[in-house]
Amino acid sequence: MIREKLNQLIEEISQAQSMDDIYQAKKEYQTVSGEIFEDDKSYEARMGLFLEWFAFDRPLNGSETPLDRLLQNNPDTAANADPSLIEGLKQSRHSLFVLLKSRQDHVVVLDLFEDEKLVVREDEGKLFFNKNDVFEARLLTLQKQNYFTENFCHHPRETYKYILSKVKPLIAAEKADHNALKKMNKEWISLKKEIDGLNRQIEKLSKKLDKTDSESKKESLTQKRDALEAEKLQLEIRFYELQNRMEDWETNQIRLGHRARRFQLMKQLSYMSLKWERYHNVDVKDIYRD
Repeated sequence: MIREKLNQLIEEISQAQSMDDIYQAKKEYQTVSGEIFEDDKSYEARMGLFLEWFAFDRPLNGSETPLDRLLQNNPDTAANADPSLIEGLKQSRHSLFVLLKSRQDHVVVLDLFEDEKLVVREDEGKLFFNKNDVFEARLLTLQKQNYFTENFCHHPRETYKYILSKVKPLIAAEKADHNALKKMNKEWISLKKEIDGLNRQIEKLSKKLDKTDSESKKESLTQKRDALEAEKLQLEIRFYELQNRMEDWETNQIRLGHRARRFQLMKQLSYMSLKWERYHNVDVKDIYRD
């Protein structure tokens, strides 16, 4: 049922786009992941992964996706859509996984990007998965249960160490980005405290000004207040510049940037998988290499 609803959404989103837009998106996608043909064994799964990316991830305007645009421009779709499914799609994981356990109605996987074990509902897990399988997939969380979509890109088990060697530096770079944001946030909090402290001092001086009748005291208090106001203004400029930089960093460097770099790696690996699928007589180590 979930996969049927997903396919309906993808079809509706695709129909709302021009054929030229779909063609350009496919060309962009296959520039990294490799051109696929109908006689490729994994043609349907790879086309499915492309359509999922096209519908749910492809950036149109900043962080807006085709799914966002469809819901915004088509009130009927927004009204009839399953809210839990839409939220699941917006929070979905497009990632690399390793299968740890396979049971009759579920599988246990490790998300390589997040280094997190997950239990995924899969009624035919025993039929489609084997221990230590490495694959690219999209995972949705609906009503506290995890589900895969029906499209996968499988990699030979022998490639696990190579794939991990490509994932680790990417994750280290992501961690550095998060640490940089934390550092900016500490500075932001420190500036806010300084500004709040100056506001309290300014307020005290203003109260003293209201109570005094002495012109000399008024002049002295006014000078002190003006100096504090000038100091506060400089801190506020730094404060809002830093706040804008943090928002830009969080959106472009972390949320969009991390997704783009993960996507780029998965597509490079997808191309290697495609070559391995076509040329089984070639040693896998000669395909999965830098």
